[in-house]
Amino acid sequence: MNFVRKNKKILLLFVLLLVLTGCTAVTGPDGKTLPEKIIYSTTTWKEMFKNESWFTALITYPVAQLINFLAPKTGVVLAITIATVLVNLILLPLTIKSTAGTQQMQMMQPELDKIQKKYEGKDDERSRLMMSQEMSALYKKYNVNPMTTLLGTFLTLPVFIAMYNAVIRADSVVNGTFLGVDLQLSPRAALSIGGKTLAVILVIFVIMGITQALTTLLPKWLAKNKNKKDHKIRNYDEKPQKDQTTTMTITMLIMVLFMGFTFPAGMSVYWAVNSIVNIVKTIVIQKLVVEKGTN
Repeated sequence: MNFVRKNKKILLLFVLLLVLTGCTAVTGPDGKTLPEKIIYSTTTWKEMFKNESWFTALITYPVAQLINFLAPKTGVVLAITIATVLVNLILLPLTIKSTAGTQQMQMMQPELDKIQKKYEGKDDERSRLMMSQEMSALYKKYNVNPMTTLLGTFLTLPVFIAMYNAVIRADSVVNGTFLGVDLQLSPRAALSIGGKTLAVILVIFVIMGITQALTTLLPKWLAKNKNKKDHKIRNYDEKPQKDQTTTMTITMLIMVLFMGFTFPAGMSVYWAVNSIVNIVKTIVIQKLVVEKGTN
């Protein structure tokens, strides 16, 4: 119960993500894109705005058309890669502060745990007030705004939904292949086909899983190394906190892998590329923003 209570915001975001993606009726029972939902290079923005939501017309449509434009020149996978990198570059000014805040939250975790342990079991009003004041002072010390870090998490939701729809609806992906394999197939669907198709899609899925795991674990590793250098590591690996963090990490990875297993392989391509971009961004922000700001 304590785990659920402390992480209910993150769990709520994942539930919302699943609901929103589930409400996007663009695929049939076989998991493939419905013919009427394919975005062709000849599909106009006016048609999209008239027949679909403003979100699809303003965000999904341009990304899908970018993939359609690039695919004949670069191939489907590289087209998805370029589109993913460009979207990340456009969003960088909005996400850099929240990413830095998230990494600083990881670094201040030992001190935050110490405050929470100090007032553990004390439910009187005075103790709650003192704990709140000490936590506020800690956030101020590290120049962290918890709401700013949440903003980055909320921002990933519409971006994920837009990219999901763009990848599975772009004509170049729907009717294109990678190494002769249909990227509309999910790993689950590929199991019944076997052979080269299964091998290619499973490789994509495994790469996605590894990069996603690295994206999730990297901020913790960086924070742990920084705290170790600053001699603040003592409380970081206390068993209750370590067990809770491990449980949360495993839960998130399982949810991601489940979605990746049931989503089209094209989506796993996006997810893998996006994870690699986030890994690079995390390292750069840690070196140029977080560590410089705490020196």
